[in-house]
Amino acid sequence: MEDKILFLGDSFTWGEGLELFIENEKWIKQRELHSEWLQLEVIQDVESIKFREKNRYPRLVGDELNIIPITEFKNGGSFGTNLKFVKDVKIPDLTCIFVQLSQLGRNPLHLTYGCRCSYCTKTHWESIETIYNDILEKKESNGLRYMLDVFGHNEVDNEFLRKFLLFIKWHDRYITELFIEECKKWEQTTPVYFIDSWSIDDSDYWRGYSYINDRLINLTKKDETSTKRWSTFIESFENPYIVDLWPNTVNRHPTLEIQQYLAKSVISHLRENFGY
Repeated sequence: MEDKILFLGDSFTWGEGLELFIENEKWIKQRELHSEWLQLEVIQDVESIKFREKNRYPRLVGDELNIIPITEFKNGGSFGTNLKFVKDVKIPDLTCIFVQLSQLGRNPLHLTYGCRCSYCTKTHWESIETIYNDILEKKESNGLRYMLDVFGHNEVDNEFLRKFLLFIKWHDRYITELFIEECKKWEQTTPVYFIDSWSIDDSDYWRGYSYINDRLINLTKKDETSTKRWSTFIESFENPYIVDLWPNTVNRHPTLEIQQYLAKSVISHLRENFGY
């Protein structure tokens, strides 16, 4: 029976943009066009789906070590979507879990999409990041209106912004503690490891939590040395993101080469710790 490994994360783990590496006329032309997921989703075909699934790092790990990689079905992700997905996975049956850290602000207010509080039901689990972007873009939204009411303000002014920024800092700690609690439950039967966040601010933030920091895996750089920091890892490559190869795409997701080196990193970790 093949071992199973769960890979959680966001669009970096899911493999957004890998279809642009297909060498046929359709995808070669697409490299010259705006090609974020909004544009890519509507032109997916059987070949692109198979190529993406075959070349993202969880599958590369699976093929090399003869294990079954389990990844989320949908693009994107946060701790909230990770937890929603995990409900359908039998954790004790797994060899281990790898979590690619993302951005804290993406999560719903109370982390879980099962929350039925007034905020979550009225806003459909709108994230704190979405509210902050609404403030910057001066857009009206249910989430922003709810927060204005909570803080006793009729409009976004300097005092409200001060309060909201303090709230974000509290919320980051709140979400982190909730997520660590969930990971500790998983660890009762299954080892958990982390891949550093691509967000520099979030990467720095995690350094303050020994639980996370102690479980970060080494990332193999281009020169074959290693680091636990995503920013140091990515700087070792000439063109780490799709936009570096094809600027018109505006797609800031990992290239095929980065997916291959992420796979190499995970494989090294598994061989060292599990004897594969």
